[in-house]
Amino acid sequence: MALQWNDTMTTGFKEYDDAHKTLILWVNKLGDAMKSGKGKEEVMNILDFLGKYATTHFSSEEGCMNKHKCSTALANAKAHADFLKYFTKMKNDVEKNGVTTVTVIELQNALSDWLKNHIMKIDTALLTCVK
Repeated sequence: MALQWNDTMTTGFKEYDDAHKTLILWVNKLGDAMKSGKGKEEVMNILDFLGKYATTHFSSEEGCMNKHKCSTALANAKAHADFLKYFTKMKNDVEKNGVTTVTVIELQNALSDWLKNHIMKIDTALLTCVK
């Protein structure tokens, strides 16, 4: 089932909401590729996207949370650091061993979990911090 943006994901900042919407598009793109048997081919594209996404989005969002003294700022920074460790490990594994079906499924699950447990629980705290 494709993930869809909804108002419960709103951070109150268009820049971050747009970045999260783009992430959802990429997760869905990977899911569609998996359904058509092309998940392995899409993994490198999504890993390239995630590398760029993490370096720009994470630091900007962390700065915003700190600026607004958001209660989830520390949890957010820790989650970002953990995600970067996961991403680095995944990218290194793929570069060393190639893409496997397990890799594709693991990445899909990790990104879906990120959307549900990070964006919807930590990032959305920004909305209350700026009000």
